Amino acid sequence: MSSLAGQAFNGRRTASYQRIHTSPSSSNFNMSFGTGRVYFKSQACLVMTAAVALLSLIFFVFGLWSDHIPVMNIFASPKTEYGIMFDAGSTGSRVHVYKFTSYPGSQPVLLDEIFEQIKPGLSSFAEQPEDGAKTIEKLLNIAKENIPEEKWSETPLALKATAGLRLLPEKQSQALLDIVNELFEQSPFKASEEPVSIMDGTDEGIFAWLTVNYLLDLIGHDTVGTIDLGGGSMQITFSPVERKTLESAPYDYIHDTSVFNHGMKVYVHSYLGLGLMSARQQVLGKAGDVTSVCMPGDYNGSWKNAGSQYNIRGEMSGRGKFDACYKEVKKAIGEKINRPDELKRETFYAFSYFFDRAAENGLIHPEDGGIVAVGKYAETAEKVCDSDKHDAEAPFMCMDLAIITTFLRDGYGLPDDMNLQVRKKIRGKENSWALGATFFLMNTK
Repeated sequence: MSSLAGQAFNGRRTASYQRIHTSPSSSNFNMSFGTGRVYFKSQACLVMTAAVALLSLIFFVFGLWSDHIPVMNIFASPKTEYGIMFDAGSTGSRVHVYKFTSYPGSQPVLLDEIFEQIKPGLSSFAEQPEDGAKTIEKLLNIAKENIPEEKWSETPLALKATAGLRLLPEKQSQALLDIVNELFEQSPFKASEEPVSIMDGTDEGIFAWLTVNYLLDLIGHDTVGTIDLGGGSMQITFSPVERKTLESAPYDYIHDTSVFNHGMKVYVHSYLGLGLMSARQQVLGKAGDVTSVCMPGDYNGSWKNAGSQYNIRGEMSGRGKFDACYKEVKKAIGEKINRPDELKRETFYAFSYFFDRAAENGLIHPEDGGIVAVGKYAETAEKVCDSDKHDAEAPFMCMDLAIITTFLRDGYGLPDDMNLQVRKKIRGKENSWALGATFFLMNTK
């Protein structure tokens, strides 16, 4: 099977530095691309009637105009297909039920999506794997309710876990995977070759990037970049056009990909331990009794993440609190991100916690999202941190906004006036790696 994220490119390095990415998702997405439009490819024939020749010419010209020429039997009826993808994230488990239509010889076109989630995430049940499986079973029942019974046996399903399970001890994560695998084997759906797995961070980044550019109809054109801030990790993916980026990036950040028959180089990296929840831990330091200037001055409470328990007391209130917190956050995480200069000239879609914190502070519409300048996160962080009042339901807001500001401004080096597209959905579909992963699942079922 061909490699989706292939050997690294660097003109100055020898073959000994080349790397092949061989995880399950490392296959070329050689699929016809479409978002509702249909493209036709004419095939030359030696002998045709004038009418058929004219019709073939029309199809051929239309195919060249569209730049997408999949093979399709125009006399066949469209087929309806479904795919089920479970996202076992660090803060919640989600199910995506996708409905596609396709013609023989063509690849699926997305028609609809059902999305539901349950909190906490699967990794929270490290000590009670049976209880974790019950949360997945609830989501599996939602899939049953939304897929016709006659389609169950031919509908592929898979669960991919992200940073939450990556950060657990192997024995605990494997116990969770095994019990979910048993659940899938007993389900009426079609289990994939490896139905339950911990997804490689590189694949997570590529799948999210594929989803966004598919929904924007940009594959094969000028694609946009993506930054996905989860609870345990953060992924950045874009297709670089500047040679300096390709030559200076760490050798395992650049991958050759073939997406919908379009070859390109992709810069992708997953920062494990730099998701928002994990970044909080790095700012707080060693678990146990801690004091943090990033917490409200009168705060006294506990917080648990990835098996670590913190008993936290806040300190300092009022003017100057943001500066003190920002300094603390930069010291903890500010130097841990690669920052090619080309990032400043790329268009980025930011989602997950970038969306959540922006929406909670009124920077974007809570459903539609919007455009947020990098500096607006910093401005909002200063307003929240320096206020004498704080939201008792969101005591970490000052710290979270300072972390996001540090990621964007000091980590990636983005200027304050750079605008980010902060979206939860695109054209009504969830902005998630799950759709990109489902394309792979549908292509290999």
